Amino acid sequence: MSDSRYMALTEARRAKVTSLSEPPLRSEADAVLASGALGRSPLLKALFEYLLEQSLEGRRVTEFDVASEVFDRGEQFSSTLDASVRVYIHRLRRKLDEHYSGAGRAAPQRIVIPNGEYRLVLEARAAGAESPPVRPAPARLPRWAFAAAAALVALNVAAWAWFAVQRPADPLRDIRRSEVWAPLTGDSRPLLVVLGDYFIFGDTEGGADVRRLVREFDVNSSDDLDRHTLAHPAAAGRYVDLELRYLPVGAGAALRRLLPLLAGPDPDRVRVILMSELTPDMLKTHDIVYVGYLSGLGLLESPTFAGSRFAIGMSYDELIDIVGQRHYLSQAGAAVGASQPHIDYGYVASYPGPGGGRIMVIAGTRDVALIQAAEALGRRASLEELARKTRGAAGFEALYMVEGLARTNLDGKLVLAAPLKTRDIWTPQAPD
Repeated sequence: MSDSRYMALTEARRAKVTSLSEPPLRSEADAVLASGALGRSPLLKALFEYLLEQSLEGRRVTEFDVASEVFDRGEQFSSTLDASVRVYIHRLRRKLDEHYSGAGRAAPQRIVIPNGEYRLVLEARAAGAESPPVRPAPARLPRWAFAAAAALVALNVAAWAWFAVQRPADPLRDIRRSEVWAPLTGDSRPLLVVLGDYFIFGDTEGGADVRRLVREFDVNSSDDLDRHTLAHPAAAGRYVDLELRYLPVGAGAALRRLLPLLAGPDPDRVRVILMSELTPDMLKTHDIVYVGYLSGLGLLESPTFAGSRFAIGMSYDELIDIVGQRHYLSQAGAAVGASQPHIDYGYVASYPGPGGGRIMVIAGTRDVALIQAAEALGRRASLEELARKTRGAAGFEALYMVEGLARTNLDGKLVLAAPLKTRDIWTPQAPD
């Protein structure tokens, strides 16, 4: 079922339900929806609206009814082979529990889904009673996930603490005024530092607990996971949305190098967000600096390579120079063990945004190249070399070859620097 159809069904059901004479349940349901407790999943919202309509009408529905009318499964649905309905009912119960333990804590009544039933029930809550605890997700995340999150928070706090210290001299002033950085640091627009993040979900492998974390290039959000489970009903019961994302280690190291340079005398101008939070409107109103892997470019991938001499190869570990007919393939993914030296590639691009701002991409195929690219943009000699080879072009791109060992960048050199075809970046291309 498409997103547009979800929206149409929701509006139709809302119009029908509003006319019914049972306002308490409707009113509480509106409060839940208005709070955003159900997240951004159209399918989860459609399920909630459907159960609300049936409950207000006093109709008892079955798992087959839900599969047919919400999930478009039809006569071919088998509850033995397809666990989609049970998975989403579980997710909906969890979202309701989270709501009444948080934003809806003060509500005198709460909506519940009785076990084994497919309907919404409004329950009174005793005055002053504590909200029932949130049912834990079936996931049992490994300790490293929490350690990584704590490390990222500590890195962010440390970086901003640095800005709070007033220093008598600005050692980065000349770097900011360089030909490469001046279009960004000399602008008055708000500046977004966008980190390339990745959506991951859990795989229960048919059991009760999450056994492994999964990253799929075509699943980049909760909505994508909804579509994936609808397209693969046999696997629907296995996959769990953990609302979890991760960042490459190299993004943290690069961010530490770049933030002091970008903030300058006005740190309030700079905000750090994730690529999953970037919207097309932001491209028109902000200056943008992307920091991450090439595979995490997301919304910026198409414009960046529209005017480029490069193309992505068989994977995001490979760049192809279309003009020079050369392939640059990172060895980082194939390097075995911490003592295995390898070659990695960093990519830098800078070009005008659609609203007159500036977009800069600082990327790597893997960690060591990303770190090296950020370091190169903070050194005067590297910036002078880059400016000399791009000769004041309105937009440019550069490729760095980096020698790495584990996650340490040992050395790097500028392989190629060239102007971008800026006229092609924001111009729609006619189909072949």
